[in-house]
Amino acid sequence: MKKTTLLTCLALTGVLGLSSTAYASEVSVQSLIDGSSQTEAENEQTETETPSTENTDDTNTVSVQTENTEASGTAAQKSGETSSDGQVVPGTNMYDAGVIPFNTKISGTATEGVYNWYAFTTGPAAGTEYKITCVNTTPGADSIHYSLYDEYGSLITFNGFTALEACSDGVPSTMATNELDPNTTYYLQLITYDADPVDYILNVTDPNTPAPTSVPDSQNTLPPDGEVIAGTSQYNALLLPLNTKVFGTAEKDSYSWFSFNTGDSSGDEFRITAINNTPGADSIHYSLYDEYGSLITSNGFTALEACSDGVPSTMVTNELDSNTTYYLKLITYGADPIDYSLIVKNMNNNNSAYKTAGNVIEAKGAEEITEGPVTAGTSPDNALLLPIGSKVSGTAEESTCSWFGFKTGETTGTEYTISCINTTPGADSIHYSLYDEYGSLITFNGFTALEACSDGVPSTMVTNELNPNTTYYLKLITYDANPIDYILDIQAPVKEDPKGSLVFEVPFEINETQVQFVINEATFIDEEKAKEALKPVADAILAHPDHSILLAGTTATDGTQESCVDLANRRCEAVKNLLVDTYGVPEAQLETIGLGYELDPFERGQDRDANGNFVESEGRKNRRVVVLDAEDPIAQELMKLK
Repeated sequence: MKKTTLLTCLALTGVLGLSSTAYASEVSVQSLIDGSSQTEAENEQTETETPSTENTDDTNTVSVQTENTEASGTAAQKSGETSSDGQVVPGTNMYDAGVIPFNTKISGTATEGVYNWYAFTTGPAAGTEYKITCVNTTPGADSIHYSLYDEYGSLITFNGFTALEACSDGVPSTMATNELDPNTTYYLQLITYDADPVDYILNVTDPNTPAPTSVPDSQNTLPPDGEVIAGTSQYNALLLPLNTKVFGTAEKDSYSWFSFNTGDSSGDEFRITAINNTPGADSIHYSLYDEYGSLITSNGFTALEACSDGVPSTMVTNELDSNTTYYLKLITYGADPIDYSLIVKNMNNNNSAYKTAGNVIEAKGAEEITEGPVTAGTSPDNALLLPIGSKVSGTAEESTCSWFGFKTGETTGTEYTISCINTTPGADSIHYSLYDEYGSLITFNGFTALEACSDGVPSTMVTNELNPNTTYYLKLITYDANPIDYILDIQAPVKEDPKGSLVFEVPFEINETQVQFVINEATFIDEEKAKEALKPVADAILAHPDHSILLAGTTATDGTQESCVDLANRRCEAVKNLLVDTYGVPEAQLETIGLGYELDPFERGQDRDANGNFVESEGRKNRRVVVLDAEDPIAQELMKLK
C-alpha cells in the first residue's frame, strides 16, 4: 500500500467515547486504534431500530439512508457520536472523528475552512475492496475535497492521487482501494473553501457486508400530478418507472438528475431516449452513471446530446447489472430554458400483456384528414399523426423542422410509399428523412435523406421493411429564406387498420400521474385536476355517441384480490360519474368493471421484488382506470368476467 508520510501532529491522548446506533457499548481510544481489547459485551450485537424511510403519496424523506442494517462487528462500527435523529456527527480532528457504518449513506454539511473528520474500521479479510463515495448536493457550490489517512497521518493514495473532489454537478466522487490493512481504523478528512455551506452525502461500502435484500428506493419519486422536478444530484435523483415517458425543462448550467432500477434479468437491453422539444435551442447533453460516479459508455460515447431539430437521441446498452440503480444527468448550456422528454425502456420486457397508450392522442390514433393545409409538429412528441392514405399540404419555414408521424398496420412486409412534392417554383429544396421512435434513420436504396426540388417532380421513398404496429416519424426541413409549400402523401396498397372505426384504437390508461385518489378510497385528491385530465377523454367519447365505452379498473398488489376488485369498481364509478356529471357523457354509454390485480390483462409494473417486498414506484403504474372501446376484442373478453 502506497503512503505519503506526514508529521503526526495530534497527541494520542483523551478518551474517545462514541455511542452507536447498532451497539450499546463504548470503546477506548486504544481499542479503536488497534482493534484489540474488545470485551465480550462489545462483540455482542444488540437489536435497535434502524433508520427508515416513511413513504407517503406526497413525500419520501430520509436523513440516513440505510442500505444494510447489519453492522460489521468492528470497533469503528460499534462506536461513534450520533445526534438524536441518528445522524453521524463529524469530528474536528482524527481523535473525535464520527464513525461511519458500512453501506450507510450519511449526510453532512461542510463550512469554509473547517475540517470534517470521519472514521471506519476495516474487516478481517485482507484484499477487500472498499469504496468511499462522496456526493456534493449543493448546486453551484465549490467542490468538497477529501482525503484518507491512516492513524499516523499518512495519506492513502488512489490511482496516484492523495485527494479527490466532489463537484457541484452532483456526480459521485469515489475512492476505491483493495490495499487497506485488515482490522485497521482509517480516517476521512473533508474540507471546502466555499464561503457558503456545502451539503454532501458520504458512504463507505464493504463488499463483505451482506448486500441489501432489495433495490434501494430513490429519494425522489414521480409526483402524482405528473409535474417533473428533477433532482439536483445523484442522491435526490427523480426515480423514473421503466417505459414511462416524462416531460421536463432544463435550465442553463443546472443539472437535472434521474434514476431508474433494472430488473431481475441480466443482459437486458436498455434504451434511454431524450427528445429536445424547443426548436432553435441549444442541445441537451446527458450521461449515465452508476452509484459510484463511473460513466456508462454507449457505442464508445460517455455523453450524448439531443438537438433542437427534435430527432430522438438514444443511448443503448445491454451491460447494466441486474437489480441495480443507475443515474442520468442532463445539462444544457443555452441561455433559455429547454423543454425535453425522457424515457427509459427495457427492450427485453416484452410479454403477452396488452399495452396501453399514455395519452388520448395515441389512443385515438390518427384523425381522418381530408386533403388540405395542416400544421406539422416540432418534434416526434407533438408530430402530426397522419392516417395511411393521407395527402396533405403544408408550408416549410427556414431551418424549422416539420414533424409528421404514421402508424403501420398489422401485416409484415407491407410496402409503404411516402411522396413529397415541392410546389414553390424557384425555391430551395425540401429535405426529408424517416426515423423510428429512437431516432434511428430508415434507409432507402442506401440513402437516409431525400429532397424534393422546386421543379415539382415528386420525391418518393418506398419500403417494405417497416415493422408492423409501429409509429414512424417524418422530418421535413428547408434552408430557403422564404417559406416553401409542399404536398405530402403516405400510401399503402391496402387499408391496414382494422380498428379504424373504434373510438380508442389502443386502450388508454388514466393512472396516478394524471388522476390521484385518496389512499384506499374512491375520492379524488384534487377533483379539478381530475376534471382537466378527463376532458379529452370526454371529448372523444362525446364525438362518437354510437360507441359504448368500458372503464376497467386495476390495482397494485397491496391488498387482497377481493378488496382490490371492490376498490377498482368504486374508482371506475367515480371516473364514470365525473364524465357524466361534468361533461354530460350519457351514462348508458359507459360500462365499468373492477379487475384488481389478478385479472389485469394489461402490461403491469413489477410491484413485488424477488423477496416479495412491495415496490411503490412500480405499484403506482398499476393503480389506474383503463378506457377501451366496448367493441375492442380486449373489452369483449373483459366483459365476460362480469
